[in-house]
Amino acid sequence: MLLDLVDENYDQASMLSNAELEIKSSKVMSLIDTVNTRMGRNTVYFAAQGILRTWQPRAAMKSKNYIGDWNQLMEVK
Repeated sequence: MLLDLVDENYDQASMLSNAELEIKSSKVMSLIDTVNTRMGRNTVYFAAQGILRTWQPRAAMKSKNYIGDWNQLMEVK
């Protein structure tokens, strides 16, 4: 279904939102993404994520990523 088809530059803001804060937050997130892309994943992260990461996600039951990975597409013969 095609929902929320709007112009790329259109943004519906909430009456309770703070536009300046959202712009600053967006810039910070973009900077974090840039640093992590260049320097490696999780080079910069939020303190709320914690320093010690003793757990790892289980991937044994992970479903295929048919939509996001061309190499995992099913082939019809």
